[in-house]
Amino acid sequence: MKKFMISNIIPILVVVLFSFMTIGYALFDENLNLNGNVAIEKPGIIEITSANILRNECSNLTSYNEPVYKGMHIEFRLSTRSSSFSATYLVTVTNNSDVSYTYTGFPVNAQIEGYDYVPTVTSTVTRADTGSVLQNGEIIESGEEITIKLKLSFSVERAQGEFTVVVNGNVSSSQDNTGSLTPAITPKIGDLRGEGIMAPFEVSVINTYKYNRNFTLTSSNENIIIVDENGTVATSFFIEANATRVYKIYLMVKEGSIFLTDQTQTNIILVSNGMDNIDLGQLTLDVEKDINATDHEKPEVGNVKLQISENNPVEGEVLVSWNRIDTGGSPIVNYYIRLYNVNSGNYTTYETGNSITSYTVSNLTEGNYYAVVYGEDEAGNIGADDVSNATTANGYASRSENTNLKWMYNVTTDFSGIRFDGTSSVLINTSYETTLSLTNTWGWALPSSITVTMNGKTLTSGTDYTYDSSSGKVIINKVTGDINITASAENNQCLVEGTKVLLANGKMKKIENIDYNDLLVVYDHENGGFTYEYPIWIEKSKKADNYQKITFSDGSVLKTFGTHGIFSADANKYVNVMNQDEFHVGSKIIKFDKKGHKKIVTVKKIENIRDNIKYYYVASTRYYNIITEGFLTNNGLEFTSFLYSFNDDLTWGKERDAFLAQNDFFEYEDWQDVFPEHLFKGLRMAEAKNIYNLGVLDIPTIISKLDVTNTKEVIQNKNGENMWMVTTSDDKNIYKKKYLKKEGSYYKLKEPKKTNNFIGWLNTADNKMYKPGDKVKVIYGMHFIAKYKSES
Repeated sequence: MKKFMISNIIPILVVVLFSFMTIGYALFDENLNLNGNVAIEKPGIIEITSANILRNECSNLTSYNEPVYKGMHIEFRLSTRSSSFSATYLVTVTNNSDVSYTYTGFPVNAQIEGYDYVPTVTSTVTRADTGSVLQNGEIIESGEEITIKLKLSFSVERAQGEFTVVVNGNVSSSQDNTGSLTPAITPKIGDLRGEGIMAPFEVSVINTYKYNRNFTLTSSNENIIIVDENGTVATSFFIEANATRVYKIYLMVKEGSIFLTDQTQTNIILVSNGMDNIDLGQLTLDVEKDINATDHEKPEVGNVKLQISENNPVEGEVLVSWNRIDTGGSPIVNYYIRLYNVNSGNYTTYETGNSITSYTVSNLTEGNYYAVVYGEDEAGNIGADDVSNATTANGYASRSENTNLKWMYNVTTDFSGIRFDGTSSVLINTSYETTLSLTNTWGWALPSSITVTMNGKTLTSGTDYTYDSSSGKVIINKVTGDINITASAENNQCLVEGTKVLLANGKMKKIENIDYNDLLVVYDHENGGFTYEYPIWIEKSKKADNYQKITFSDGSVLKTFGTHGIFSADANKYVNVMNQDEFHVGSKIIKFDKKGHKKIVTVKKIENIRDNIKYYYVASTRYYNIITEGFLTNNGLEFTSFLYSFNDDLTWGKERDAFLAQNDFFEYEDWQDVFPEHLFKGLRMAEAKNIYNLGVLDIPTIISKLDVTNTKEVIQNKNGENMWMVTTSDDKNIYKKKYLKKEGSYYKLKEPKKTNNFIGWLNTADNKMYKPGDKVKVIYGMHFIAKYKSES
């Protein structure tokens, strides 16, 4: 038989989403060089065709270069000596494809080599022809050329020396796959008797996609070809978005074809990228029988493959496909597929009943398989005897490679303080979506990043999967193996270096300098009003590349990192500064002066600042809170405080009394292998038993919240023994070493300097009254306040 190959051109339909976004970076520089590059992944059919700077629309630049671009990549460089400057560019994008593209923005980012300070950068993107803002979702039609006007405006707080800024862009792309092509063909019969005869048919196609589609029509019978009215081969077609069209096609006998009967059949197949092939049905065609022809040649096949569908996988279903290698001769009437299980050696035979070169097998179980395919033509030639000798080469019978068929993959997790709503298994070649959430929300945050592995290989964030730390949404783009997701809730609730903390002597001290011998001003949630306590927990410094800057109506500023707590007048409780429902511009917050006078201020601005910082946290004994920049703050260690409501005077409500009345507490013996005694008792952890009983906190969560590995070591003597401050309201110069007492020793209370109407000594660390001569065991820092009848 005469051999030939037919190449079907399948158009590639890709929707690329461009993104432009505001950037903010560090720059403190007198002569500033801006070196940028926006890297756009080129799909091959849409590209930047021109770019230039608009000289008359730039300000405060000392020099500049014209942008350099190649394909979808663009670079630019600016120099300035000013703290504020701007540059405007014209960038032309040409869509040379046959499909429409959707614009969704243009994200760019940058960094200054060797420095952490950032400038404020804003950008605007408009159409150069109309001046209108280019909105996300606008369509760039096939063949359209648009010119974007991009203006970047920079503001720099500091300016000295010369520094280089590297700007990078990462263009995301996705395709809107919602929609379908629905074809039909009429009539179902045709007459091709006679030389050069063409039989007319009409193909109607409905396109419900939101973008234009290309497709091809092919004949399953290679003796029958599709042509136009002039007899020219025509297989490629186009349909607009959301359209219905009717196409006139003609079928014609391929030159040199031999028919041993007076009828033949063919199926017309619609092929379009990104979707499964669609069979329009079988057509019956009258042809001229060649009474003098004899055909003794078996049909040849090759390129046999076993494939699970890329676009519409079904569990247990595999597509067997192959090529008909020979052409001419008798039409194919049937193909046979023997599907072998490699492990058992058993096989099942399937018949296509037609000349289509693919067949779907269903209801398979997971395993290792290969397929052998052979054909049968109208002359009765069949390749069955060649099965035993079949190889992966072309032949009368040809086999596939051994293929491990697995449809469902496991999804496992390694979580700490996290749960998810996803399924435990996922179908191959589909995306996997789940949402992470916190097992409890007190002082915890979703992690800034997660780890996803597939078949043991770590996937790349932004390419293989996406994760949104604000919503917890995880999308793994395409699953081809077992998935594992690792995530841990973050307990980072701290204050930025330089934040000032109020001390008992009325002075302010930077948080990074606070130590265990500093007597702090705190709010007494049992008795109301200010009191004094020593720190029970000082967190070691940590580093971050961002923080939240909160500006209030009185001009004061608080810099926080993570889910820090602040007392809200609106909610009458501590709220998380990252919780936009409870803390936002307009929120009313309680603020104190040094004498404890209360006022209300309003949140005026919340800014997310990119900068390398250190952050800290200090928790006071018993009440945990401290007064920072005049605000009552805590951080989330207060799992025994958050459960309780507050009265108008900021004292705990009746819920705590009800909990205490249950008399069900943790004992230190239960925790002595986990926490030191001073933390267990100073943080009122015994009360956590009530919360544990309610199922609000589990033991691992409590342990992870109290990460003793990150605690600053307490003051020790030369023998390595813990030393704690023990003072009274009668003591002067209390920030002295003489007030340090060894942990485990006993402190004997003295008579007060003023004895008239004296009631006793109030220990702020345990809220109990003591009399002169009482001995109190030193477990943590303690301060005793002399109380008098007139003050009760």
